[in-house]
Amino acid sequence: MNEREYLEIEKSQVGLYSKFCALRDEQLLWYETEALSHFGLKKFPSISRDNLIRKIFAKSKNDRLIKEENKTYYIANIIAYLRLVRQLLTENFIEQ
Repeated sequence: MNEREYLEIEKSQVGLYSKFCALRDEQLLWYETEALSHFGLKKFPSISRDNLIRKIFAKSKNDRLIKEENKTYYIANIIAYLRLVRQLLTENFIEQ
């Protein structure tokens, strides 16, 4: 599905179903591939949920500034985004 087809999908239940399926089946893979390429990675590291939270959330303003200078912060955010969206976009969720 190209961008024009995606934008033309109606805002009905059937249209939203198609958009959710496109996001899950095509667009997340594209996003992941682009992110891996951007950071020069072959695959994302395995990070536990607790460690992911530690890498994303800062304890203070200074900690936030330090995190924002490190690519690990951005990689952790990408991993969290991909996990969350993939968990949400199950077949059951899309059908509802």
